[in-house]
Amino acid sequence: MPEFCEVALPVPLDQLFTYSIPKSLSVSLGVRVIVPFGARQLVGVVAGLSSHPPDIAAASIKPVKDVLDDQPVLSAEMLALGKWIADYYLVPIGEALASLLPPRSPVRRSSKVVLTAAGETELNSHPDSSHGKLLRRIARRHGLRRETLRDSWPQVEKLRRQGFVALENTASAARQAGKFDSSEGTEFVEGTEFVEGTEFVEGTEFVEGTEFVDGTESVEGTEFVDGTESVVGTERTESPELSKPQLDACDAVRRQLHSGKFGVLLLHGVTGSGKTEVYLRSIELTLQRNQSALMLVPEITLTPAMSAIFAGRFGDRMAVLHSGLTDSEREAQWQRVKSGLARVVIGTRSAVFAPLSNLGLVIVDEEHDTSYKQDETPRYHGRDVAIVRAQHAGATVVLGSATPALESRYNAEKGKYQLLEIEQRVLNRPLPVTEVVDMRQEFSETGKQSFLSRRLEEEIQCRLEQREQCLILLNRRGYSAFCLCRSCGQTVQCKNCSIALTHHMRIARLVCHYCGYFRPIPRACPQCSSEHIFFVGEGSERIEESLHQRFPQARIGRLDRDTACGKQQAESILSAFRNHDLDILVGTQMIAKGHDIHRVTLVGVISADIGLARPDFRSAERTFQLITQVSGRAGRGELPGEVIIQTYYPDHYAIRSAAAHNYESFYAQELKFRQLMHYPPFTVLASLLVRSAVEDTALQLAAKLGQHLEREQKTGVKILGPAPATLYRLKKDYRYQFLVKASHRNRLRELLLSVRNLTQRENFPATSLVMDVDPQWLG
Repeated sequence: MPEFCEVALPVPLDQLFTYSIPKSLSVSLGVRVIVPFGARQLVGVVAGLSSHPPDIAAASIKPVKDVLDDQPVLSAEMLALGKWIADYYLVPIGEALASLLPPRSPVRRSSKVVLTAAGETELNSHPDSSHGKLLRRIARRHGLRRETLRDSWPQVEKLRRQGFVALENTASAARQAGKFDSSEGTEFVEGTEFVEGTEFVEGTEFVEGTEFVDGTESVEGTEFVDGTESVVGTERTESPELSKPQLDACDAVRRQLHSGKFGVLLLHGVTGSGKTEVYLRSIELTLQRNQSALMLVPEITLTPAMSAIFAGRFGDRMAVLHSGLTDSEREAQWQRVKSGLARVVIGTRSAVFAPLSNLGLVIVDEEHDTSYKQDETPRYHGRDVAIVRAQHAGATVVLGSATPALESRYNAEKGKYQLLEIEQRVLNRPLPVTEVVDMRQEFSETGKQSFLSRRLEEEIQCRLEQREQCLILLNRRGYSAFCLCRSCGQTVQCKNCSIALTHHMRIARLVCHYCGYFRPIPRACPQCSSEHIFFVGEGSERIEESLHQRFPQARIGRLDRDTACGKQQAESILSAFRNHDLDILVGTQMIAKGHDIHRVTLVGVISADIGLARPDFRSAERTFQLITQVSGRAGRGELPGEVIIQTYYPDHYAIRSAAAHNYESFYAQELKFRQLMHYPPFTVLASLLVRSAVEDTALQLAAKLGQHLEREQKTGVKILGPAPATLYRLKKDYRYQFLVKASHRNRLRELLLSVRNLTQRENFPATSLVMDVDPQWLG
């Protein structure tokens, strides 16, 4: 029986902590324990067991205080996954494992020793026997907690073997407190504490040297019982007839499943090609093999139709996991999965840690989506963690997208993934006809600055007359981009961030979308007191207003983070659009993916080039993906679709390729740029961000880190910076950034380990450094 355990604690230290195991406690791998840590008590996860004392002074080894679980909450497979996350993303093991824990800690359970019927008989028959005194003590108190009997535990164990006493689990008043917030939250038990620590960041490489760089909602037709979401009362939907490319894709997945080996398939299908049905058939094949399936989606709150389809196909065998559920709902769903009642899980990023056993299939829908990358510790990429989890389980992975990430497509080109392509929409429906409107020429011909081109206005009017629907995309919230003074040229800035405040007309405020600061709209310039201020740039709120003015008879709605601040609001807006209670839906990127509404025949893209201005090497890829995805919302039914793209850069290859529905053209040109500039997939990246609320301190720390990087730099590694981050000041912190490029993963890792050691051995505040491996956004 092990006498010592290694515990992972949620502290910013990259090590396990050794504790002794009292004889009164039963400890196994993967259970949570309460342990003393300095003057506090923390909840940790048992990550190792030993029967031999460690090479440290016995007097310094403290005992485990209590065990919170009768059965492990993390399996050996999940412990291995957590250790991989810690190793790859360079985060403390305790913080990595905390991300894998259940949605919230259950009520603390304590074992109570009670007399059995045989024990009562024994006490009455032999009150003066050697064990009668102990039996009498237990009987007098109607049972005693095992902690109280710790000194007498050998005798208790003997009585239990004789059948005179038994252990009874009782719930104590241990309410949850002290949140450890991972991607979607994990709470700890009352009296425990989480020590906030270093923010390290993430990357991606795994399978046999393969390098990877790079929300759900209530299901329609579900019922809620006692606050628990369960998929019941949903009629089974019929499976449609598949096209030849769909059948070929399903057959490829079937062969991989039957091989019993790990493998990754990249399903590249144009918008409307029926990828969802391939997912469903693949899951059915998996269930037939008595295995479980996991499907990740970027934002399931925006795809109610998909949730309804899955519920209709799998009924109560399906569970949903996402941050929109209450703690009790999420815990209930987690327990359904853990117990094996649910064999199919659909959910957002953190659902990758669902406690599925005998995992056979992992699907990542819209695998290119940046929502899969977590922006706080541990900064893992859900797609890449899913691949590693599947590798550990010997499972099949299907990555699906109409616009695969460049790195994923490159992996397929190099044979690391198997490429499956569906080039036609279902029922041979055509892709929408696309027209690019040069807004420079529009201004030259009309002499006026308008948000809506004449062509777009004409087509909207035509759709309204035909009782068809329109989607209008502008990927910028608010009414105006910023407030500018004509006299001094200054913009009204956020007091916490180095960015101009966004004008929101409906609430009559200027708002910072980064920290939440807001202020009333000024009557005069805060800098020079001039009253000659005006608003520049259009946002989705202003486009909605312009459409109301131009088409007063139309029913118009808007979907962005302002109108859909909660799950119910988003559902309400989308439901109204699906039911044709709205003629036009204006929105940001929230409207671009997952919506299958057959009466949408027109998509308008306003300021299609807005993303190209971002100082990020992926800006062209993001622009291509967004235009392609939103274009795919048009013409998904029997009626043909049309897309009008308004831009000031009509010749940019991202816009030209998206307008031509030509992924291959974009891929070829973007790959040349990446190779020329030494960006992924030809290199691996890490971002190092130094921050401090004191500007001089941030600069000094950046200089210190820069000197260290210069000393440690090896061949094959290039360091850019330090330079002020794109957002130099964010949430009151001043920020400097380094970008590290390496030709090989091992060289990058060696340098980052030296940086982590620097922060631990020298006077470098842990919270002042953010390491991001395989960053998805720069600055």
